Order: sequence, then C-alpha cells, then structure tokens
Amino acid sequence: MDRAGAGGDTLRAGVLRQTGMEHRAGADRGHRADSDLSPGDTVLVRARAGSETREALLHVVEPVRWRWQAGGWQNPSRLRLIPAWRIIPKGGERLTVEFNLPDGWYISPRSLHIEGGKLPSHIDLQVETDAPTGAEATLSVTLRNHMAPHRATLRLRVVEAQPVLAELTNAVAIWGIARRGEKEIPDPGGTGALYYTGDLPVGGVAKKGIFMHPPYLGGVGYAWAELKPLQLPNAPSLFHSFVGIRDGGNPSDGVLFRVELIDAQGKVHRLAEATGVQGEWREIRADLSPFAGQTVRLRLIADVGPNDDSTADWASWGEPVIQMASPVKMIVVLSAFYFSSFTHGGW
Repeated sequence: MDRAGAGGDTLRAGVLRQTGMEHRAGADRGHRADSDLSPGDTVLVRARAGSETREALLHVVEPVRWRWQAGGWQNPSRLRLIPAWRIIPKGGERLTVEFNLPDGWYISPRSLHIEGGKLPSHIDLQVETDAPTGAEATLSVTLRNHMAPHRATLRLRVVEAQPVLAELTNAVAIWGIARRGEKEIPDPGGTGALYYTGDLPVGGVAKKGIFMHPPYLGGVGYAWAELKPLQLPNAPSLFHSFVGIRDGGNPSDGVLFRVELIDAQGKVHRLAEATGVQGEWREIRADLSPFAGQTVRLRLIADVGPNDDSTADWASWGEPVIQMASPVKMIVVLSAFYFSSFTHGGW
C-alpha cells in the first residue's frame, strides 16, 4: 500500500500493529500482511518520506458480501448469489469469480470472467446433487483480481420443502359482512366488524396474518375477504393457513373459518372449513389442484358459528399462503463465512 509524498517521494507503509501483533517493515522493502488479516481486524499503518511521517487506521473488511436466494418451485436447483460490494473495483479491472463444490455435487458455471471491474447485480448458479435430504456441502466462492484472492464459503444443505407460490396476508382486494339471512355487502361501518393485517398472537405465538371480527351490532353473521385474482400453476397446489382466536378476549365459543374459491366462470366453490379456538393455532388446508392453470379468486370467511355467539370472536388467519401440494427437493444456504480480507481507510 504505497502513497505518493511531497516532492515525488514514495511513502512506504509499514504495518505497526495488527490486533495486538507487531509487524515492522524496512524503509527499503515492501511489506504485506494480507495473509495475516481477517475481517474485523484494525491495522495501524505508519508511513515515512524523508522527515514526514503519517499514520492511518485501516479497518479490515471483506471486499464483497454475498446474499442469496434459493430457487423456486419452477427451478429448485437454482441458487442466486447477490453481491454487495464493500470495496469498489477499479474501472477496467478484470475480475474472475470461481465456484467449487466437493465430489458428488455439481455446479454450473464453474467460473465467471468479468471485464470492467463490476460484478453483475446477481449470478445464477445451477447446483445439483444425488445426495439425500439432510446432506451438507461447502461451496467455495473465490474472487480474483490483481491482488490476493478473496474467498468466502457458503454452507449448503439438501432439504425437502413445499415451495410457497404466493403469500396472501396483503393480497385482500375487498372485505365486507353478511348478517344472517342477508346478502353480502362491503362493511358500511357501525356493525362491530373489523379487518386488519399484522402480528396476531394466539396461545402466546404470534404469526403475521389477517384479523377479522364478524358483525354483532344490528345482527350477527360473518365477515368475508376476497383476494386479488391469482394465477394457479399447472401443477397440484393447495391453500394453507393457521387459524385461531387472538389472545386477550373474553371466553369465546369459537369461530367457523371457511375457504371458498371463485373459478374462471364465476362459480363459487366451498373448499374447506375449520373451527378456530382460543389458546392454540390450528391448520386449515384446501386442495386447489382441480383449478390448476386457472385464474381464480379466493374468499376467506369468519363466521360467529352455529350458536350465533359473537363474544370475543377475534378471528385470526396466520400466515395464509398458496404452496405446492407435494414436497420438492431443494438446496438452500445455511450460512456464509469470509476468511480473506481487504483493508480500507484514509490518511
């Protein structure tokens, strides 16, 4: 790390302290401590040119941090790496990124060459293995430029999961009420009905979702919420949600939760029902496979129940989603570790 001094002299930097370790550099020779450094270290550097002495405090960082996204149900072997630069590469600098996995694991591409000193916004890799569920491997990512290589490792694991196709908490288009024996209407206010989204605790366990309270002023009945149109995949899928009664209310006799679907022809199908109670989350599922490939609208209904008792019917839909009906073998990233470094700072 050389700096030009006054009168054209060269300031030769010598590392004096690196996390408690002493390093010295002679005035007539260079000194590199790159191999000794780790992210998080602090380095005090002193440079001399004639009678002039300057000091700089440098912080050791990794030149790039990697974020990642696992592939979706359409491409479960895809692994997307997203670089976040800590150091800006020089313009015109040639970079190479290399990817390595152990035997039995396969990755493509194995390397990527980049001109201009700028990584793309993301890198899509295909990672495959015949290893069983639960198997793990270490993916080595090496960035090479004109200086020492910078390495990171990502710990991978084979899992089976039902990929989520759509999260539905914020997908409601319109909501309303229906009193017993009356037609559905958008909630006019003054009915006691309530709808909102947020964190919903049931039995002390909070889940993000949809809160609905059926009407009780002027007559009881149910609250309904219609979701925005959804394009279902050409593969078996299902609706899944947790249901329960939010904590904090008086004793309730339960809420009847119902899932309905409006198909492409406008016909309403009743798909599933479940009773939600206080103190615990229960699950409700609805098979969407008969409607594969169609654009549909889901309806969520919270009814006071057969006793028409609306007391503390704080109906909660927890983490409502549409997901694939069967598990898919996927490769996910568990963690990242950076074990090479770079220094930056200023005089």
